[in-house]
Amino acid sequence: MRGRDADARVEQLFVVRIWREAGARERSYRGYVVEVATQQRSYFSELADVVDFIRLHFDVKKDP
Repeated sequence: MRGRDADARVEQLFVVRIWREAGARERSYRGYVVEVATQQRSYFSELADVVDFIRLHFDVKKDP
């Protein structure tokens, strides 16, 4: 059986909001992602930017 420390995990909460741009000829989506603890927000037009933002926060906030 694993010990309590082995089961410890780092969790962060992010809110992602996505919308479709009105009147766009091609499907054009925009949105933002917020890291809830700091309220840092990043706007995006590419979903890859959401992943980059989240990775950045996990890389910066590693275990103390």
